Amino acid sequence: MRAHLMAAAAVVLSIGAAHADPFESAYGNTVTTTLPDGSKQVAYVNRDGTWEQHEADGMVIKGTFVWKGERTACFTIVDPTPKDASKATHCHDIAGDHKLGETWSETDNGQTFTMAITAGR
Repeated sequence: MRAHLMAAAAVVLSIGAAHADPFESAYGNTVTTTLPDGSKQVAYVNRDGTWEQHEADGMVIKGTFVWKGERTACFTIVDPTPKDASKATHCHDIAGDHKLGETWSETDNGQTFTMAITAGR
């Protein structure tokens, strides 16, 4: 699995709304991450606590998320099953108040990603 996968997932999912559920803006919509090398990842976040990420090479990664506090989400990859189960779950602080139609930049682990959220899937 790519080293940037979980970092990108956290950035992708850093879409918040000004109410109780920080992922509200992402539900039913498409979140696109443009990586530093220009490749794109597309993610879908579901109200039922699941997500999936489509890599530029066609790989699809699926998982779940749970909240550990008001702004910390823990993401677990479930498909494909990680070779090392201890690396399947990563927790990240979620910041931001990004809205539908917005494009912005995020930096994680020294890499800058361009993010966008667009209507529909």
